[in-house]
Amino acid sequence: MNGQAKIKLTNGGAEGSDIESVSSSEVCLNGTVIFDAPNFNQNVTALEKSVALNEGDNTLTVLLKSKPGGQISIEIIQEVDADAAAVIGPDGGTIEITDNSSQLFGTTIHVPTNSVNENTIFTTTSLPHFTDLPLFPNYNDNISPIVEFNSSTPFNEPVNICLPINKEPSGELHLYVLDEISSEWSLLNNPVITTDYTGGND
Repeated sequence: MNGQAKIKLTNGGAEGSDIESVSSSEVCLNGTVIFDAPNFNQNVTALEKSVALNEGDNTLTVLLKSKPGGQISIEIIQEVDADAAAVIGPDGGTIEITDNSSQLFGTTIHVPTNSVNENTIFTTTSLPHFTDLPLFPNYNDNISPIVEFNSSTPFNEPVNICLPINKEPSGELHLYVLDEISSEWSLLNNPVITTDYTGGND
């Protein structure tokens, strides 16, 4: 996902570890040098810097210039304006909102194996972030929060989404999706819906 991020580098292992620090390295992101020899010595245990990520693929290259046995660990961290976010690859995975103060508490997204071909960013965001949405049809009959799901690549297979509901269904359930071009809600055709209402989140 493009935008600002932080790159965090740890030089060597944890305190008391046998893993040695490196005295010199070069770390580049998308061809731009982020850290190089002047940033390193045996006493430097951590480095941090703001970086800009490109849309799509980003390339990280690391050249160690120290004696064998040294090690560095690198994290790239980006804040996302969402209730939950995760990077899920071809092995599949699950996003779960466990914060009981969130409107989406209990929401899960299960991405089966081989649903995506590459590491994919999934985000989940609730209605309070989107107060300019068009009025939902039959709003008084709405029994779940309005949620935006995003992924950075298309799906090969369906993903499973579990949403919290705030009251017991009184009849057949329907799912609506927002057409962002027409700004109108439309009924989702042939979804597979199951419910297990227990007086809380389902």
